[in-house]
Amino acid sequence: MYFRGSKKINMNTKALLTTLAFFAFVGFSIWWWNDKRKACACGDKIPATATTATTTATGDLPLSFNWDKADALQGNGFENYRKDQIKNLGPTDTLEIRTWYYEGEANGEQLAAQRADAIKALYPNVTSDRIKVITEKRTGDPKFKTEKFEAATFNVIPNTKSLVKKTGNKVTIYFASNSSAKNIEKEIDDYLNTLVAEMKANPAESVTATGYTDNVGDDAKNLTLSEGRAAFVKNIMTTKGAEAAKINTVGKGEADPIATNDTEDGRKLNRRVELIINNQ
Repeated sequence: MYFRGSKKINMNTKALLTTLAFFAFVGFSIWWWNDKRKACACGDKIPATATTATTTATGDLPLSFNWDKADALQGNGFENYRKDQIKNLGPTDTLEIRTWYYEGEANGEQLAAQRADAIKALYPNVTSDRIKVITEKRTGDPKFKTEKFEAATFNVIPNTKSLVKKTGNKVTIYFASNSSAKNIEKEIDDYLNTLVAEMKANPAESVTATGYTDNVGDDAKNLTLSEGRAAFVKNIMTTKGAEAAKINTVGKGEADPIATNDTEDGRKLNRRVELIINNQ
């Protein structure tokens, strides 16, 4: 009896395992088919959306180059781009042009130098002795062989001993001695020539000239001295052809120092006229 019972149990177990295996196979088959159908959208009522590669549009670059070419291409907005590069360039500051060639371009070093020459020609008001060129090699994108690309950056290297400093639409003119100045330095004269030319070319442009002094001497005398400095700059500009009505002058004496008055170097910085260029 024991043997026959064991045999019956074994047969029932085998039947159960066979049934489970069958259902497992059916389940796996259904899962596999659905997965494949999703992958290819076979039989779907709503077609699958096709995937396409996208390229980010770079737009028209203000200054660009073509592969193996040295020509500097001017795009939309180049004039504003050029003004932005030199807005802080004082009359004795240096304009640094860093240009490059990409790996794979023919005559790389020579090409980069030629690109620099092409860029320099776009800045005729900056003399060659005030332009510093740096060339280098870079790794590029394969698309550059068929698309325009950038190959230059700019930097202003200020002359720390300059008597004229530009910061956006503000220009600071420093006076070497504690006077309203009787003789104008060449650097200041050259800058005022440029400024007057800009005002003639742009009738909407006007200037506010504010004079300052250091703290040496009487307050009232310093106020008068600061007014004289602003008037002195205005007089030079009108002599060069600027309209007097477009130049407003203010004197603030020893107010608003930009450096310490405890040292001679600091006092030199405080003896100044600040020009605000309006409607640039």
